Amino acid sequence: MKPNAHPRRESRLAFTLVEMLVAMLVLSLMVAGLATATSYVTGLWLSSTGAVDNFTKARVVLNLLDRDVQTMVMRRDLAAFVTNSSGNATCSFYANVPGNPGTGFSGGTYDTRSVSLVQYLLTNSTTAPTLLRYNYGVNFITNTATAAIPTVGTTTTLVAPANSTLQSDTIFTGIMQFQWQFLDGTGTLQPTYSYNYTQPSAPSNSRILVISLAVVSNPAYIVANKTGNMAALAGCFSTNTPTNQTYSQVWNAFLNAPSATFLSMPEPVRKGVRVFERHIPLPITTPTS
Repeated sequence: MKPNAHPRRESRLAFTLVEMLVAMLVLSLMVAGLATATSYVTGLWLSSTGAVDNFTKARVVLNLLDRDVQTMVMRRDLAAFVTNSSGNATCSFYANVPGNPGTGFSGGTYDTRSVSLVQYLLTNSTTAPTLLRYNYGVNFITNTATAAIPTVGTTTTLVAPANSTLQSDTIFTGIMQFQWQFLDGTGTLQPTYSYNYTQPSAPSNSRILVISLAVVSNPAYIVANKTGNMAALAGCFSTNTPTNQTYSQVWNAFLNAPSATFLSMPEPVRKGVRVFERHIPLPITTPTS
């Protein structure tokens, strides 16, 4: 028998140097692509987390206000939404919720009903905007000479938040502007609170508290601080009382047609602004005093 003229070729198991180099190049490209994608996703997640944090704070503010207003103590001898002793308009009122301990009285007797003087105040609006919530516990005092009246504030003026006895219990950052308005019984916007206790059913009485918030995400807040844009950013949101519009409507209109100042700010700042609005019904129980 003749030997086979074409011997069987053995299978090649080894890689050549060129094939090894090509494989390493492909693997390197895959690793680089994966690293880039991971970095992008991580940055996006961190950015989203920062945005959610401050926007969540805004919702907490609105929920707190809603709770406080629903327990608002409405009496003809108590102030609500008026100026403080420094002459500044405040979102302030008495509420039937637990408060930080008050200073108490010297003399007289205490009524067992304790209330809180609740105040919301935006501070450092051009440097580091911070919304403070004050919650100061007070007591009604009763005697034969006067009616039961809390020791803090009057019917036209409340204490200033700077009062050493009035400490804030809640702090929120990232809120650039905080404004409030009112809707009366006819659905008309009012810049100030109005309630006629002799005619509790009057249509001109304030019925709904309208809260407007301009909020920046945490990344936008950080960038605005680092680039010195905080004051300019705060100035973009007008605090002039609008006519027949809520503040949030005015601010949203501005974001849809921004000024050159706003457009010149870093992109994270421009894209990190959001406006919130909440309508909170005021207590409808007819006051008895």
